[in-house]
Amino acid sequence: RMDRNNVNDKKKESSLLAFNEFLSSGTNKEVENALRKPSAQRFLVSVLSQRSRLQSERRQISPDINGDTSVSHLQPIVFECLVHLCNAMLEACIEDYDFESAYRLLTNTTGFCTV
Repeated sequence: RMDRNNVNDKKKESSLLAFNEFLSSGTNKEVENALRKPSAQRFLVSVLSQRSRLQSERRQISPDINGDTSVSHLQPIVFECLVHLCNAMLEACIEDYDFESAYRLLTNTTGFCTV
């Protein structure tokens, strides 16, 4: 078990470093521009919606879990990245008056918070 925990810790650390690089690099402008495309917006929402599907599956397996949306605790750097991506998409939605996509994004991001 200790080896598995060490591997998971190293993976988590590596992911956090990658997010940190993303936030500090110039590539986030590219991401903002990409999120103006409907296909990229659909992809972001589909990734976020996987959390909802997993929660529904868990409720079916273990009915004693209440129906409320649970909270997903994120590392601050991951949360900051998520906020950055969602903000870019929301800005694009506002410019295009695409309120349906903005609504889908917002409904799939409820319950995220930092650790």
